[in-house]
Amino acid sequence: MTPAQGTLPIRGVQDFLNRAAAQSMVRYAMGWNGMYESLAQAAEATGKSKSTILRAIKAHRISATKNDVGDWRIDPSELHRVFAAARNTADRAGNGSPERGATANETALEAQIAALRDVSELLRQQLDDVRNDRDHWRAQAEALPRLLAPPAANNAAPSDLEIDRGNRWQRAWRWMQATA
Repeated sequence: MTPAQGTLPIRGVQDFLNRAAAQSMVRYAMGWNGMYESLAQAAEATGKSKSTILRAIKAHRISATKNDVGDWRIDPSELHRVFAAARNTADRAGNGSPERGATANETALEAQIAALRDVSELLRQQLDDVRNDRDHWRAQAEALPRLLAPPAANNAAPSDLEIDRGNRWQRAWRWMQATA
């Protein structure tokens, strides 16, 4: 195939590989090898405590390796597969627990809670209205038969047709007895 038929020119591929290798060498020279060097770095990245990270490693939910000194090295993709990244590490104290005091996030949540309580109260009022309407209509439906006149009593004797009612076998039996 010629380059005009859709293949990448060799020179473009070589440039890409050279750039990728250069970026990798810069990261290695700066000390970043793509792994968190300690549990503390992993805990800081996720906002969890070191013991939580270690329990996940021991339970084999996160794969990690130990270096020559015995410290854990954790791959960030493995870590963030199990634990979400911390949104704002500046809001956390040095021991991994959230700082005391109201934050913007807490005030926003309190506003949402207040709004949900208002909606809940409106829904309760609507439910009460629907129940009142239901009770009103039920009372009308129960009063309707009382308002209608009762049917007139018919004192006429039953006709022969009403006496002869029954199932086919009874009628056939009576016919056979009558004709025999």
